[in-house]
Amino acid sequence: MKYPAYPQYKDSGFEWLGALPEKWMVKKGRYVGQLLGSVTPSETDFIDNEANADEGLPYAKVDDLNQIDGTLVLNRTKARVIGHNPQKGNYLVFPKRGAAIFTNKVAVVQQPMLFDTNLMGWKIYPSFNLKFVAFCLISRRLDDLADVSTVPQINNKHINPAEFPCPPLDEQTAIADFLDRETGRIDTLVAKKRKLVELLKEKRSALISRTVTRGLPANAAREFGLVTGNAAVHEAPGAYGRCRGEKFFAPTEGAGTPEKFKDSGVEWLGEIPVDWVTPPLYSRYSIELGKMLNESKITGKHLLPYLRNIDVQWDSINFIDLPEMDIPEPEYSRYTLKEGDLLVCEGGEVGRSAIVGKLESKIGFQKALHRMRAINSLMECPRYMYYLMYWANKTGVFSSGGISTIAHLTGEQLRKYRFPKPPFQEQTVIAAYLDRETAKIDRLVEKVETAINRLQEYRSALITAAVTGKIDVREA
Repeated sequence: MKYPAYPQYKDSGFEWLGALPEKWMVKKGRYVGQLLGSVTPSETDFIDNEANADEGLPYAKVDDLNQIDGTLVLNRTKARVIGHNPQKGNYLVFPKRGAAIFTNKVAVVQQPMLFDTNLMGWKIYPSFNLKFVAFCLISRRLDDLADVSTVPQINNKHINPAEFPCPPLDEQTAIADFLDRETGRIDTLVAKKRKLVELLKEKRSALISRTVTRGLPANAAREFGLVTGNAAVHEAPGAYGRCRGEKFFAPTEGAGTPEKFKDSGVEWLGEIPVDWVTPPLYSRYSIELGKMLNESKITGKHLLPYLRNIDVQWDSINFIDLPEMDIPEPEYSRYTLKEGDLLVCEGGEVGRSAIVGKLESKIGFQKALHRMRAINSLMECPRYMYYLMYWANKTGVFSSGGISTIAHLTGEQLRKYRFPKPPFQEQTVIAAYLDRETAKIDRLVEKVETAINRLQEYRSALITAAVTGKIDVREA
C-alpha cells in the first residue's frame, strides 16, 4: 500500500484503533447519527415497480443491498409502496438481523425511501460525511458490532456506544472521495476476473460436452495412440490461447464431418461418431440405489459408516465423520462399495458423481445415491461415464432432454438412459485427455480466484487504513 503516513500521531486510547492522526478525534455512535425506525406496509400498499416507476416510494429490502456497487449508493429498489411518509435522504441502511449481517453490506440512501424491518437506518448528523461514516461502518464490520450469540442482531445498544474515528469534515470528504475512486477501480478488476472465471468454467463444460459426445480432436487422438479423431469439431491448440505455458485443445461450434457421424437414434443426443453405439445403461452397468435410513430400527449390531448425498461432490467424496447405520453382512453386496464404483446423486444436483477410490474398510451408501458398477470392466471405463454424467447434468439432459423433468433420478429412469458408448480404448483415452485438459483449466480458475480474494483483501485493508488514518490520502 504505497501511501504516506500522517506527519504526527497520538494515542487514540483504544487498542483496536491504535494511533490516530494528531487532529482526529474518536466519537461514539450516538454522536455520529440517530437510528431510524422501519416501516411495515400492508399488502395493498405495494405497487408494481416497473409499471409505476413514478408513483409511490422506493421500499428497500435486504436483497436490494446486493445491487450496490463501490459507490455504496442505493438508487433503486425492487418494491415500491404508497401511503407512507418517507425517511428523507442522506442516511445509511444495513441489515439488522439474521445471516445478512455477515455480508457487511452498507448502503448510502440519498433520496426519500422507506425500508423494511430487517434493515436498520442510521441518519448521520451534518458534521459528518455520510459516505465516510459508511466506510467506517464497513471497516468496523457489522458482525463485529452485532450480537451473534444466538440470532445475529444489531440495534442501538450496539451502534450508540461504538467508537468511530472522526477527522475534520473536509478530511472526511477527501477520504470518502479517495475510497470511492479506489474501491470502484478494484471492484471493476474483480468483476472482470469473475467474468473470466465464468468463461473458463463455460469452456470447461463445452470441452467435456463436445469430447464425450463427438470424440477426441485428431491431434489428441494421435497423441493418445488412436488412429481416428475428429478435427472438424475441435481446433488445434490456441483457441483458448496460451497462459503461462498452458495450452488447450478447444472445442468449436463446427458441424462435424458428416460422413464420420451417424444418427444416434436418441432425439436429445443427435449425431455420434459412426463406430459408437448408445445401448441403455442397464446393459452396461449394474445400478443399485442405497439403503434407506430407518433410525428407529438401528440395533447397533451391524453398524457401518455410510455416504450421504452431501458427501458426494463432483469428483470428490467425503469419508470423514460419516454417520452409521446397520448393514448386515448378507446385504454387503447390495449396499456397500468397492474401488471403481461410480456414485451418482439421485436428488439435489441430479447426476452429481464421483468415483470411489481405494477403501480401507467397508463403507455403505444411503438411498440418496446410486451405485453404478460396470457389468464388464473390460468394456466400460467408469471415468468416461463420470464425464458423461457431468455433461448430462450441465446440459440439462436429466431435466429436459431425457425421460422427463425430474427432481429425483430414480433407478428405473437412470437404467433407461442411452448415453454414447465409444470402443473401450477410446473411452479410456477420452477420460485421460479430459483429466489433463480440465486440470489445466481448473488451475487457471484457481489462480484467478486467488487473485480475486487478494483484491478483496486489499480493498478491505485499504478502507481500514484510510478511515483510521494509517495512510494519508488527502493529496492522493
